Amino acid sequence: MANSNDYMEVLEQTEEWTKVRTPDGKVGWVLTRYLTDKTPNALIVNQLNDKVSTQAETISSLREENKQLRKENREQKFKISSLSTEVGGVQKDFQDLKDASSSYLELKASYDDLIQKDEVRSVKMEEMQKENLRLKTSERLKFSLIGGGFIILGVVIGGLLQVLRLRPKRSGYKL
Repeated sequence: MANSNDYMEVLEQTEEWTKVRTPDGKVGWVLTRYLTDKTPNALIVNQLNDKVSTQAETISSLREENKQLRKENREQKFKISSLSTEVGGVQKDFQDLKDASSSYLELKASYDDLIQKDEVRSVKMEEMQKENLRLKTSERLKFSLIGGGFIILGVVIGGLLQVLRLRPKRSGYKL
């Protein structure tokens, strides 16, 4: 005995009767007018209802997944925003560091040049101090000798004038 909406394999057919096999393997005869090669509407409706409920479950799970993904998307956008701000700060720090490093190199070159010039000036200053000391010593010696020469010359001239005057020197004071 077969049920409505059962699929059957046709084995043999006459005008009024058809020999069929059921899905569970039973073989029998059925009036041909009860058979159709079209899927019954009730079966189509049942299949479509099953499909609709499956699709509704899929839609429900997709909505839940979409909700979760939207939440994750908001979180990722927030992270991206904070990272963008952080990247902007790092880029500004990098630019400041880059600018400072270029002026640092200029300052370092200038500093090294000044150190070298200072060493040259220090050497030159030491040489000038030595020369100044030497000149001071020679000037003092020269002036001392000249001054001593004048004193000796004055004594000699004074002595010569006394001798040339031919008068003896009187002691005492004149009034």
